[in-house]
Amino acid sequence: MRQQRKDRRDRRNRRNRDRDHFREPKQVKKRNKISDHFSRKDFYCKSGLDTNNNSFRISAGLIGALEMLRTAINTRINIVKGFECTESAEKKGKVRRNYHVQGLAANISTDEISLETLFKAAEDIPEIMGIGLNLDENYVHIRTNKADERAMWVIKNSEEIDLDEKNYKTYIADVAKTLPEKKKAVTQKDDD
Repeated sequence: MRQQRKDRRDRRNRRNRDRDHFREPKQVKKRNKISDHFSRKDFYCKSGLDTNNNSFRISAGLIGALEMLRTAINTRINIVKGFECTESAEKKGKVRRNYHVQGLAANISTDEISLETLFKAAEDIPEIMGIGLNLDENYVHIRTNKADERAMWVIKNSEEIDLDEKNYKTYIADVAKTLPEKKKAVTQKDDD
């Protein structure tokens, strides 16, 4: 009796071993999402010059700052430009000190709130060390590089203007933070 059980167990083990030996390895799915609200596609170089097949470099600090900003404004953030491949940067002549190539910067916009409100909300995120408002192309540039002081600027009529206490209100309208309210669950009332 014991011998029969042992023989059955050995046969079962051999079958399983043989089956596992010939089994195709499981395909590992690449996760497209890199955070709760952003995916890899959002940050790919959009120039079409990337020779590395949609490879990209993105800082975890930038993703974290974008998630904090997304939570603060409570609306979808559109990534206008995330990572920029070196081929694209070289073509424009902007490789040096290009934070997009380093994966430390993103140009963003939103459909729900004004650019000025988005700019002011980005000011509340301490990880964001550079904030630029591009009025010509309608986006806010944010970057998370290491710096001693935060840099703020506006691009208007192709001219970059550094923001300081004197000209801040000229370009960043005194907007109250009119952010969308958090969506509340709809409950149905019983009509008994």
